[in-house]
Amino acid sequence: MLLTEVSLAQQHPLDKIISVSFDNATIENVLDQISAESGVFFSYNSNLIQETQRFTLELENSSMREVITQLFIGTGVDFKVVNNQIVLFKLDEPSSATLYTVSGLVQDKYTKEPVVGVNVFIAGTLMGSSTNLDGVFKIENVAAGTFELAASHISYHIAISKVEIGKDRLETKVNFKLDPKVNQLKELKVVSLKYKEWEKYYSIFKQEFLGSTQNARKCDILNPEVLDFTFNSFKKSIEVKAYKPLIIINTALGYKLDYYLQYFEIGNGNTRSTGISNFKELDPKNQREERRWTKNRLKSYEGSLTHFLRSLVKNDFEQEGYKIFSVEQLPEKEDVKAEEIDMKTVLFDSENGNEKQLRFNNYLKIIYTKENESSAYADNQVKQAMGIDPYVKDYYNSVRRGVSLGKQTSYMKLNFPVATINSRGFFKEPLAVATFGYWSWERVAEYLPIEYEP
Repeated sequence: MLLTEVSLAQQHPLDKIISVSFDNATIENVLDQISAESGVFFSYNSNLIQETQRFTLELENSSMREVITQLFIGTGVDFKVVNNQIVLFKLDEPSSATLYTVSGLVQDKYTKEPVVGVNVFIAGTLMGSSTNLDGVFKIENVAAGTFELAASHISYHIAISKVEIGKDRLETKVNFKLDPKVNQLKELKVVSLKYKEWEKYYSIFKQEFLGSTQNARKCDILNPEVLDFTFNSFKKSIEVKAYKPLIIINTALGYKLDYYLQYFEIGNGNTRSTGISNFKELDPKNQREERRWTKNRLKSYEGSLTHFLRSLVKNDFEQEGYKIFSVEQLPEKEDVKAEEIDMKTVLFDSENGNEKQLRFNNYLKIIYTKENESSAYADNQVKQAMGIDPYVKDYYNSVRRGVSLGKQTSYMKLNFPVATINSRGFFKEPLAVATFGYWSWERVAEYLPIEYEP
């Protein structure tokens, strides 16, 4: 296969000019090469084209639109551009490709005046917009589902609304009335902690917030000064607040995150936190960095909670590498008895045909068989068992000391009687479950936007 790029000008993805020549190639090879050469990525279901189907095409100095049109003639596959990605879908499945619009008005809660420059975004995604001079915003090309829509402005408290998009209407209207921040100078007070004490708490927070994976080492919080730490002597815990969104640059995955910290507490060996994020893709320096980001994103996705939940919805969790057991309690020093379960006894269809519901007692033990746990995770587990301070710089090296690495193992417990999984592999109820083991060790440094598809 030979693909030669002719133009990489900043233009609409479908207007980019390329020359292609391939013979009897698989769809995966064709699309991977087009992406590598043009910088345009594809999103599609792996079942869209049969693995045995092959493609032959030769075009010179043709637009991406013409190349893709010619490529899929007679296959029943159509395409559209969403967030600079080309989404492929079957023409006989229009509902899965239908995209929607969210719009509305943002006003001051008391004066009723429109608020200009409000950042309105769908939490956990790349999608967002700013209000214009009339306080109006519009976010287009949104997939159907239940999301958290947030409105943020430096002079107002953040407002969050849970919205269901795509139910019997192409456009969903959501209005916000923002509550002004009062005594703002008081909020911006200098932290009373001594610098060394603040630095100690920040070091602990950074590790617990970002994690201790390889990706975490390539994350940087640009504005740590917005953090306020309080030591609760009664609970023996550190409580953390942020009076502005944390700005995080993740050069391992190629994202900038604005993270709105809602609650964060470290104590008694546990970390409890809630927050919402808005993603923006970084511009790669070159194609090598872009390929590295693609590889790292896939590595973060495979074995993740989102990957697991999507495999449950698609009912292909065994093929994806998951084994699922029931256990009565979490293991402490020794492993506990685990019984492999029939997922039909815990996973049920919901009234919405695209969603699933989990109902079970005790804990689920989930093993991802396609990848070993990280050595850094093994270090952390051994240090906990030995009572070594997890925040010391001289860390315990499990691999060097001959500790073997097992498969990635996580545990899940329901906080509610029922937890609903939507079609994109996310819980409709944000606090539906508690996770332990490998999933609880992976933190913000591994976060991917909701719309990510491998």
